[in-house]
Amino acid sequence: MGSVTATHPISCRVSPPYPHSPPRVCCTSLPFKRYRMLKTYSLHTSKPQFHGEVLADKRVEALLDFSAQVLYEILRRHIGFDKAFQLALHSPKAVATKYVPLKMLYRVSRSVVSDYYLLRYAENHIYGRRGNSTRRLVRLWLLLRAHEELFGSFWDSVYRYRKKLLKSLPRKVESVEELLENIENPVKQLAVELSYPQWFVEVFVHRLGIGETRELLEGLNEEKWWIRVNTLKADVDTIAEKLYEKGVVVRRDKDLDYMLEVIDYNEPLHHLDEMWRGEIVFQDKASAMVVEALQPSENDRILDLTAAPGIKASLIMQLTENKARLVLVDVSWERTRRMLRLLKLYGVDMTRVDIVVADSRDWRPRTTFDKVLLDAPCTSSG
Repeated sequence: MGSVTATHPISCRVSPPYPHSPPRVCCTSLPFKRYRMLKTYSLHTSKPQFHGEVLADKRVEALLDFSAQVLYEILRRHIGFDKAFQLALHSPKAVATKYVPLKMLYRVSRSVVSDYYLLRYAENHIYGRRGNSTRRLVRLWLLLRAHEELFGSFWDSVYRYRKKLLKSLPRKVESVEELLENIENPVKQLAVELSYPQWFVEVFVHRLGIGETRELLEGLNEEKWWIRVNTLKADVDTIAEKLYEKGVVVRRDKDLDYMLEVIDYNEPLHHLDEMWRGEIVFQDKASAMVVEALQPSENDRILDLTAAPGIKASLIMQLTENKARLVLVDVSWERTRRMLRLLKLYGVDMTRVDIVVADSRDWRPRTTFDKVLLDAPCTSSG
């Protein structure tokens, strides 16, 4: 049987409460005639229904407040985007799902989070100081980044909202280009334009020069999704057909036959049932190529250092049809527990896996291995 060895206890953290409540329209404060025009009731329900510009503005407000909630969760809880998106989605205060398609919620909130450093600079430039409101940052994003292709049928109401927002600003800026005109330092200008910490950009410029750094960061900013079909549990062609039926358009990779490149999708990919059943894995092609370079074979004894959350380990077992033997080492007990759950979900034969919770810099194995995998910075990070 597989074993788990722990070297430190589990720590817990109390999460903060949800900070925002969505704006409400108080119809009873309106003049009677206007109130009757804006609010109607169905014969079968007492739920108010809004029409025309009021409904359009409500949709925009709901979308912006939802994106602000996602950003807030990330900043306060120090979690990734997808987890923050799920928290905001299931918040009892979330009303955006009633008015806005999930695909738009996902893409807008993801774009807001990606532009965080740009928005912080814009806030300081426009207001003269840095605030604590994620709602302000999201509205600045709408001013600087909103475009018709992203919003589709919502664009008229978004455009109208942008015009109102522009009039309320203490300092008028309508585009990212206007912001960049005021920055003389080329490194800082690049950091603001592509939304990265300036110190981070300085490190790469020092080593690569500003031209190659720009190419690297622009590549990192491109949204590209890869799906690995877990052939321990599903067939590649069957999965591709199921995804197409759900509005997920994929293209089979020419190098790795189990990898699918996502071309388009209608709803957030993390809502797919196939993911929750362990039939597909979201894994970048670069990460899969690391395992391919290892060339795992049946009965290989393989040591994976910094192994959690186990995505590469599960691919090793997929490529060897559960016939390799693994020793997985990671320093984090929390991540190791998640790895254990994922490996079971992906159909890995746990009788051929040993898990060790330890710092691989200090841990000393008691046996030898045929192959060793060490991907400390994680290739999937770029």
